[in-house]
Amino acid sequence: SDLRRHFPEGLVTVDRGGDRTYRSTSGTTGDRLTVVADFTKRDADRGANWHCMELVVGLPCGFRMVDIPPNACNTVCGVDGPPETSWWRYFKRRFDAAPGSRWRSSSELFSMLERRFMYLQDMLAPIEGRTREEIRSEVSDRWRQIRRLRPMLLRAFPQYLLWISEVASASLVACPYLRVVAPYGGLASAAMLDRIRGNLEVDTRNIYGTSELGPIAVSCDQQVSMHVIDTAFELEILRGNRVVPDGEVGEIVVTDFLNHAMPLIRYRVGD
Repeated sequence: SDLRRHFPEGLVTVDRGGDRTYRSTSGTTGDRLTVVADFTKRDADRGANWHCMELVVGLPCGFRMVDIPPNACNTVCGVDGPPETSWWRYFKRRFDAAPGSRWRSSSELFSMLERRFMYLQDMLAPIEGRTREEIRSEVSDRWRQIRRLRPMLLRAFPQYLLWISEVASASLVACPYLRVVAPYGGLASAAMLDRIRGNLEVDTRNIYGTSELGPIAVSCDQQVSMHVIDTAFELEILRGNRVVPDGEVGEIVVTDFLNHAMPLIRYRVGD
């Protein structure tokens, strides 16, 4: 309620005009929230994401990856619609813009360079079928697209991964380039991950983070726990405002060390 009541000027430490970016999230709780971040925080998130990808796959950026989030627009693109993938359309839109705003921001260009050359990232549409037949048809189509794109890493909503793995196993058609799959947003039980690994014959990894905070923790090939990026965050597990003993369930509370524009101290992410 404090965030909503005072947003944005009452939450921003220094007004730097264009040197801030806005991040909107609905989070696990489903409540819409917008957070202000400066570009130092944005660049730190990019570095953290590259670090996570290297831990997950075992290679620096430059490998091919495919993403199927539950809602591609909200998860990846925010409120501006799908990201541009055509260089021709990008530069045509820039030249068609008003002269004063034509090259004002390089953020969109950098994001496009990042997607196409650093991550070699392709985004597939969510699976939205309502009947068993519609879902099976969509899942089979996504598996054909994945095989055609030949990714090394596949990230998707956990239920999508399970469906895709079952279709792949039943069809007996493998994707030989695929090395690792990672569920979006958690909620993948150990039994579900076992089935995904067995069906696809690949490893699984977890990356934990939020839209407003960025990557927070990542699992490596040991598969025992997750490495918290503790240079960027203080992460606490609380119950009744007290830290729970090791091994017990509690609420995740995060303090962000790097967002100096809008400090989030003991921020309850809803997980």
